[in-house]
Order: sequence, then structure tokens, then C-alpha cells
Amino acid sequence: RVLNPPLTRYITPIILHDALSVWAIKGVCAALELPIFFVRPSKWKKHFELINASKDSSRTKAIEMYPKLSNQLAKKKDVNKSDAILIARFHSETRLLDNN
Repeated sequence: RVLNPPLTRYITPIILHDALSVWAIKGVCAALELPIFFVRPSKWKKHFELINASKDSSRTKAIEMYPKLSNQLAKKKDVNKSDAILIARFHSETRLLDNN
């Protein structure tokens, strides 16, 4: 009886697909010499005062900042798009300003 089975037993096709997607994105960025920046969710959420807020609040915040995108962010399932928008905005308001 094995108490600690190898990690590979727990890797599902979905996790593997996501990992391969991340590596594909890293490869494209490396080939194009584009920098990659990592930011913790707590850091960008604090910047936009979204700590302890509902998951949908990032979608509302993105719509407030970019009203023309309200049609593209109309559904609750669009929260991932709004997170991406806010992360890009966080980068432009913090890292890009630090370089000037």
C-alpha cells in the first residue's frame, strides 16, 4: 500500500493542458523578446481596493474604468476578462510609471 503516490497520478488532462498553454505563452514571449511580469492577486486587488470583495466586483470595476467595454463584460462569466484588464491596468499604473 502506497501512502504517498507520485504526483503524476494526480495530473489531470486539464492541468496538463493549462501547463502546456503557459509554456507556449512563455515560449512566444521569449521568441519575441517580450518581458513577462508576475503579480500576486492580492497585490493588484489591493491596488484597486478589491480585497475581500465579491468575485464579480472586478468586473464592475473594469466596466467603471472602461465603459465602452460593458457589452464585452456583460455576463458574470466575463470575470476572467475583467481580471486580465485590471492586471494590465495595474501594470501600466505601477511598473510603467516607475520606469519614467
